[in-house]
Amino acid sequence: MSMKKIAMFGGSFNPPHLGHFQLAETVIQELELDALLLIPVFIPPHKAGDYMVSPEHRLAMCRIFERYDPRIKTSDIEISRGGSSYTVDTLCRLKDIYPDSKLYLIVGADMYMTLQSWKDPEKICELATVCTVSRNADDVEMLTNHSRFLRRFNCESVIIPDSVIPVSSTQVRNSVKSGKQIDSLVLPEVWEYIRTHGLYI
Repeated sequence: MSMKKIAMFGGSFNPPHLGHFQLAETVIQELELDALLLIPVFIPPHKAGDYMVSPEHRLAMCRIFERYDPRIKTSDIEISRGGSSYTVDTLCRLKDIYPDSKLYLIVGADMYMTLQSWKDPEKICELATVCTVSRNADDVEMLTNHSRFLRRFNCESVIIPDSVIPVSSTQVRNSVKSGKQIDSLVLPEVWEYIRTHGLYI
């Protein structure tokens, strides 16, 4: 039996949008993953601000992705831990849970460019292969050059030259607040959830 491939995809997911979903699907296909874990970060109420909805709402919206692809799973590992969440700590916990699996860390192009400044980048690279998806054709060269720089941390990188949908959670929240339709920005059930619970208004 071959080693299982499991990816960590963290973020605030406030809310999860079609860009997140397309990136997840692209990575699952390209890396032939057995599972991709959506891991919403825990954000303390006093730091959240008016625009951040509760962890419970963000978890529930992420779980909608599971209906579209059974390989997508939602984990409350950072929310249940509380406090500050560092990627390296979450990867260490995932290694404990899945000791015989190959781990991948999924990050957006912007975050990939800052990986060297994260807490313990060497340990991150020891625990997981780092994967990012370009936003456009111009990104590929920039990301490839940065992958060479990250080799000093013994970082194994996978750069997928596929354009992601140009949408952000900020764009979704602003559209909801302005009373605009967001059908082209989120999955239908996410939009229904936002309406039902009166989020971001």
